Amino acid sequence: MRSQGFELGGDGQINFLIAGGNHIDSIYLALVRERDGKILMKSTGSNHEEYRRVFWDASDYIGEPLYLRVVDQETEGWGHINLDDIHVPVKKLIDFD
Repeated sequence: MRSQGFELGGDGQINFLIAGGNHIDSIYLALVRERDGKILMKSTGSNHEEYRRVFWDASDYIGEPLYLRVVDQETEGWGHINLDDIHVPVKKLIDFD
């Protein structure tokens, strides 16, 4: 799943709640740069249903076109991801179509 594109603004501090499986290569939330598809940051769960708050310092990417991607491709134990309360300081929304 992919978010709408955005230009990162504010102080560049992104935070969110995450839970579920701990499989960094197959279950994760990623911050992705639009121009080259490079994953800049990613986080996964910790094999618990209890949410934990994650903080990303993305200030190096302020003003860049970005998006969030949720990947859930795990089929073994703890093969799910839970996300909630995502905060992203947005300068403007971008339509990449």
